[in-house]
Amino acid sequence: MPGSAAMPRHTPAMDATAAAHKLDNEPAAIAEALRGHVAAGNVVLPTLPDLALQINDLTQSDKATAANVSAAIARDPAIAARIIQSANSAYSASRNRAQSVQAAVTRLGLQYTRSLVNRISLEQMFLASSPLLQRIARDTWTRSLGVAALSEAIARERTDLPADTAMLAGLLHRIGSLPLIRIADENLHLVEDEAAFTAAVEQLHPSLGQMLLKRWQFPPLFHDIPVAASHAQRFHAGAADLPDVVVAAKYGWSIDRDAEAEPTLSALDRLGLVPGVNFLERNELSEAFERASERLAI
Repeated sequence: MPGSAAMPRHTPAMDATAAAHKLDNEPAAIAEALRGHVAAGNVVLPTLPDLALQINDLTQSDKATAANVSAAIARDPAIAARIIQSANSAYSASRNRAQSVQAAVTRLGLQYTRSLVNRISLEQMFLASSPLLQRIARDTWTRSLGVAALSEAIARERTDLPADTAMLAGLLHRIGSLPLIRIADENLHLVEDEAAFTAAVEQLHPSLGQMLLKRWQFPPLFHDIPVAASHAQRFHAGAADLPDVVVAAKYGWSIDRDAEAEPTLSALDRLGLVPGVNFLERNELSEAFERASERLAI
């Protein structure tokens, strides 16, 4: 109409701002506000550190050797020291101490070394400036480490799946929490109700985790882990698969800690585990969990 003011163009940024203004501290409202910030590009999705990207690329190649993997790791003295420490853990295969990165990589194996490099690199990303969010980030990381160690133990003792792959899957299953913590660190009104924020993160982290793992060019078998592992009652035919191991590890990690564990899980049946029983009281899983925890330096 002549003389009428043009309507402002609707943008995702306006959605995020509006959601923040009408926020009522309910999980659904916080989740909507977080979605708005992601859609508006108000957070830069984290980038996996260069060394982790390089090691992931190398170990997916048929040209990977202990020599070229260790040469890449040696350029980061802090990570190199951690790799040697892990290789010399009490549960490593040899009593002779590894004196070099290459000796450590040879002892651990290329794929387990890859998992450890990712473990060390990811830990450095779980940071926040707010004390509350730093605690949430630390708790998220601690849980991820526990699930990673238990995933390795379950895969080793109950399946034919590669234990190092299961460990990395467990480590990555909550990686989508990372950008959400970063958004909240810049928008502290989102955590005025911590329980509501935590519930919102539970809704959103699986799809964001899937997005991150694709962006970071992890192998495809990891892409669906955050989503699949969030479905406690996931059913499928055949033997236990990688998401089953992570689902069971989440249950086993939770059962003694927060009483939030699902009462029945089909994944447990496929793995020969019993709901309501503390997995870590089973001798073989307890020992395997201790070995994995030692190498992961939990």
